[in-house]
Amino acid sequence: MQLAPVVDGHYLPSHPFEPVAAPTAADVPLIVGCNRDENATFVATDPRRRRLTEEELRQRLAPVLGDRLESILGVYKRSRPKATPWDLLIGITSERERRTAIQLAERKAAGGPAPVYMYLFAYESNFLGSLFKAGHGLEIAFVFDNTDDVPWVGDRPDRHDLAAAMSTTWAAFARNGDPNNPKIPKWESYSANHRATMIFDVPCRAEVDPAWEEREAWKGMPLRR
Repeated sequence: MQLAPVVDGHYLPSHPFEPVAAPTAADVPLIVGCNRDENATFVATDPRRRRLTEEELRQRLAPVLGDRLESILGVYKRSRPKATPWDLLIGITSERERRTAIQLAERKAAGGPAPVYMYLFAYESNFLGSLFKAGHGLEIAFVFDNTDDVPWVGDRPDRHDLAAAMSTTWAAFARNGDPNNPKIPKWESYSANHRATMIFDVPCRAEVDPAWEEREAWKGMPLRR
């Protein structure tokens, strides 16, 4: 899972977002986002899935959070009062992807003039008793409107509504550089001062800085830690 592009100075002359957004793409609009439960996909075969204890949760998070364990875990417990230790493990270990998406969106917005649009995919599949939640990769079938051909999407009847909304949205963006269309609420562009985010779920909804307290809990934590 470590395959990645390499900045070689020739084919890829510089990192597209590090330390700032590449000026060559300043006039290209962008959609960026992540899934709410990214890591659910990767821990689905864990032998302790859904049976994780509080002690085991802390043991697993300690190498990741270090001396920030109590403060960060405390925020997630307050913001997700019904979450089990397994839910909290997925939520916290999925945060790197959301932080990465936010960082890219901030740098793209700062590089202007083209807009960047942020999303969070929150639709929870009921496949295998919701084992995959809103996990990594689940959104692809919705973007391409082929949810009937992908079993792990689940069989919720409302999956077709979200697939229609997302596929129409991506097509509108590809056509116009603007994702707005009648199937979703107004989707405003993103900035560090106005963190407009489209929540792809049933129904879709627009929010500003969703789960802001969880985002703030990571302030100062190196992204690659």
